[in-house]
Amino acid sequence: MLLRFALSFFFPLCFSLSAYAHTKITIKVGGYPFSPYVTKASDGTYSGLTLDVLKQLNKAQNKYNFTFVSTSSLYRYQAFSRNRFELILFENKMWGWQHVDFHTIPLPLDDGEVYITQNKPDRGQDFFDDLKSKKLILVDGYHYNITRDITDQTLLNKQFDVSFVNNNHASIEAILRGRGEVAPVTWSYLQFYLKHYPEKRALLLSSERWDQRYQHQALLSHGALISQDELIAYLKQLEQSGTLDKLAKDYNLSRKINYR
Repeated sequence: MLLRFALSFFFPLCFSLSAYAHTKITIKVGGYPFSPYVTKASDGTYSGLTLDVLKQLNKAQNKYNFTFVSTSSLYRYQAFSRNRFELILFENKMWGWQHVDFHTIPLPLDDGEVYITQNKPDRGQDFFDDLKSKKLILVDGYHYNITRDITDQTLLNKQFDVSFVNNNHASIEAILRGRGEVAPVTWSYLQFYLKHYPEKRALLLSSERWDQRYQHQALLSHGALISQDELIAYLKQLEQSGTLDKLAKDYNLSRKINYR
């Protein structure tokens, strides 16, 4: 009777300890609509390169569970500072992060923004020479070289004739509908858009001039449950396996550097 009692206590305890040993540590990864890295569908679901990378990171190891946490372009700094998430991918420390502490990890992908306008017979590359006189379409909260990284709508309205939209897709559609004359659009998303809507290619003129080019970075909180070295090791694993190359091609991104 005593043995039966001991066994009845021992086996559930072993099962409990085993389950605990295999519980993954959750790493919260922030993201905001910034196609093609994060795209929010009309039903509220998220997709994009960030989500694909998290899926591959979860496949690559058994210690951590990388979980997506949605935020907005305007309030991502506050959310990060308040520990709502501890990691954000495809960012750049110059995009308003100067007053937040974090580890900076370079990502081997680069991108940027080019300008687009309606393709009309009287328009060529010289149309992009004087942008101050054009009605602009800007994504609210995005940092652009043309605006000197200013994101405050009140300040921007004093300097430009501008309308604000929520994402790159809306920027392109606004130009096609004549709501503005010029919009800076993320190059990779423009390629993604034209791939899915090839009939729109002839309707748009894109600039040979870039608004900006940048190398992507991962920003990791100093208080994160994963170390900088561990994260770099997992990202390097995705690079060496060819996974990052495949994802880069899927999203029209170019490789920039290799992890050291």
